Amino acid sequence: VYRKPRVAVLATGDELLEVGAAPCPGKIINSNSYSLAAQLLQAGGEPVLIGIAADTREATREKIAEGMQLDALIISGGASVGDRDYVRETIQELQGKLYFSKVNMKPGKPATFATIGGKPVFALPGNPVAAMVCFEMFVRPAILKMQGHEQLMRPKIKAVLTGQALNSGERPHLVTVRVTSEGDICKASTISNQSSANLASLTAGNGLLKLEPHS
Repeated sequence: VYRKPRVAVLATGDELLEVGAAPCPGKIINSNSYSLAAQLLQAGGEPVLIGIAADTREATREKIAEGMQLDALIISGGASVGDRDYVRETIQELQGKLYFSKVNMKPGKPATFATIGGKPVFALPGNPVAAMVCFEMFVRPAILKMQGHEQLMRPKIKAVLTGQALNSGERPHLVTVRVTSEGDICKASTISNQSSANLASLTAGNGLLKLEPHS
């Protein structure tokens, strides 16, 4: 009998404020923890929000250790290679095993997967769209697997693209689209603003279109 996995959700960054805090210059609301929690609920997991880790080694270590008391940990932000990104080195300091720390896709290049004491740790980018797309590609299948599911990935369909879409970069690009059906034909329309900071683009879409490099 499989039980619902309890998953810690941690955000990192001195720039973050919790929902309800008074806005001020240089600060943004911690939206990632709530969007990731919603995705976890949809995947059958039980999210446990453990707050925000400041951009210090000490705070990052303390919060990651707290998260490892649960079945798994999802971290947003701090997974890149900036001067104040401490997630990867903290995982290694805690005797974690790093499986990968970069993926060949856009958005979501800094996505990292590790285990600490055999428990999975997903370190996702801080940009909201990148974090949610990485959840769909990597975290959701793992959460389903932990519950004994065999169908782990979203369904794939063929659709007719209703307008132009360009990927001039070196990485596959996952583009948010709105898919509709007309009889036996599915049509996909790209969402106008594909910025990885534009959380609204995901709520306007219901699918991801994979654009190969230079296509």
